[in-house]
Amino acid sequence: MRLKWKIGLVAGAAVLLVGGGSVVSAMQEADWLRVRLVAAVEEKTGRHLAIDHLHVWLLPFPWVEARGVHLSGVAEGGSAAAAPEEQAARTMLDVAEVRARLGLLPLFSHRIVFNDVSLIQPHVSLRRLPDGRADWVFTPPVRPETGGGSTSSGQMHWDVSVSTLRVSKADVQWDDQIRRKTGQIGFERIQASDLDGSAPRLTCGGKRGKASLC
Repeated sequence: MRLKWKIGLVAGAAVLLVGGGSVVSAMQEADWLRVRLVAAVEEKTGRHLAIDHLHVWLLPFPWVEARGVHLSGVAEGGSAAAAPEEQAARTMLDVAEVRARLGLLPLFSHRIVFNDVSLIQPHVSLRRLPDGRADWVFTPPVRPETGGGSTSSGQMHWDVSVSTLRVSKADVQWDDQIRRKTGQIGFERIQASDLDGSAPRLTCGGKRGKASLC
């Protein structure tokens, strides 16, 4: 009888742990991850990333949900290395929702690895300005040398990688002001796998007018 009681107690504690952990994770925004993602994107692209809401669930498995994701495009005026607050006036990418599985072990080596990333209703607006600057050309900012070769914990380099990407209900628009060409394509689905390997694969399904793509 005591054995059954102990088993029931352990099972009840496990249920409370799973449920309680999920609720706490859902109610708290993951600012620690938001800061590192914003810094990593700016370091690699020179663009500003904004996330309206970001949550991390640790149970039953680690995963991330972001709502309202925005990536800045090239600034209307000035140089390609315009300040992030100037670039944030116009976005080249807006995503309604992003879901991804998060690898925990890579965090200890300052790596953020996302497995099976899903982008829901992304809107991409690509432009090339008359001076030649384009949204698809990224210019990482030049970082000053620190001399000692070490950085503070707030300035650590965080490497971000994605293994699998799934996109649903995407809309892509472009405006090339040099060639004076504009257009739009809608994609029902896009899937890219093995992105962190040597042979990535891409499948998609979309339409441009009455023509099917991919």
